[in-house]
Amino acid sequence: MNKKKCLMHLILVFFICLLLPGCNSQSSDRKDPDNPFNSHDRYISMLSYCESDQGIYYIEWESELCRLYFIDKKSSKKTVLCQKVNCRHDSAECPAVEVSPDLMGSVAYCDGFIYYIVQAFDSGEQNDVLKLYSMKEDGTEKKELHTFQYRRVYPNAAAFYKDRIILSVQTLNDFEDGSGSYTAEPSIILYDLKTGKETLILNGTENSGLYTVPAGADEDHLYLLQQPFNDSDIDGRCTYLQYDLKEQTMEPLYESRVKDSQIIADNTLYIQPDNEHRLVKYNLKTQKQEDVLDWDASVDKVWVIDRDLILLIKETRSEDSSKIQYVNWYDLKEQQYLFDEYSDYTTLEVMGKTEKGFLVWKEDELYFYTPDDHHWEKIEEIS
Repeated sequence: MNKKKCLMHLILVFFICLLLPGCNSQSSDRKDPDNPFNSHDRYISMLSYCESDQGIYYIEWESELCRLYFIDKKSSKKTVLCQKVNCRHDSAECPAVEVSPDLMGSVAYCDGFIYYIVQAFDSGEQNDVLKLYSMKEDGTEKKELHTFQYRRVYPNAAAFYKDRIILSVQTLNDFEDGSGSYTAEPSIILYDLKTGKETLILNGTENSGLYTVPAGADEDHLYLLQQPFNDSDIDGRCTYLQYDLKEQTMEPLYESRVKDSQIIADNTLYIQPDNEHRLVKYNLKTQKQEDVLDWDASVDKVWVIDRDLILLIKETRSEDSSKIQYVNWYDLKEQQYLFDEYSDYTTLEVMGKTEKGFLVWKEDELYFYTPDDHHWEKIEEIS
């Protein structure tokens, strides 16, 4: 599991039922339960975008602020998710904007509501605080739902499952000379949106040298991936942990090598066998194994970045010895590569798969892309 990738993509968040004083459960407002985007039982990796039946919600980061946008699936037009009249969307007065040094990310959609995390600077405490927000899908009724108590830096990774938010947040340790603090081993925080209860299910200070992130869920179990904190220890062992949501117990589930570690989707673990150029899926219940994909030796890294999407990376060196990465993606469900050739990672990045196609950044422009006909549809902004 690539820690830097987790940080790049930002991962986390949410949804609410019974939380603020005087606020009733949202169950009475719930929409069509047959709509998959209204399901409260989906495991969702919280990234910089999320999807509803109507469109895509995503965050753009600029040097001075972050904005939350909505992309309409029918028109492929995007707009800042704000209903305020004559709003310029350039200050904290806009509900869809967070101004630096505050950082917005890790978006989720469920049942008519959007949830996201903000790392906000508290001038009174001279410290960062980590907060959970929600708003309706039309951008109205923004609410601050919770300030996390156990950790306060932006999460490495996050997920939403069964009305719970799962965060991997690094511990902050103070330098001995009192000059500041530094990030150390992450903890796993579980936040129940129904009860408003925050629980520390794994304490990073008690896991010296280990890096832990959420890796999937199935029924009443949450899966975590735990590996060496040091990136250089690529040949070290890593362990998948299983947390029982009902019994509140943790136990080892599966052991592998760091370079082979991938992701769990539902009850299926995707792994790359030792020194082999292939990916297999392993069913945790039946213990049956099945080949998924193989590749030639020119591919240096392979990551399952979503249950339907695999990233393949070829690395080379430029004349000044700096590393250059060329990438392609493979659709697990359709069993096809997205592109005919590998491309420079700095010019092309697939955010994820949506109902309308793949959401792709290409040369700093956002597109919907369909591999079958290689069709690119540019997403235009409207005011």
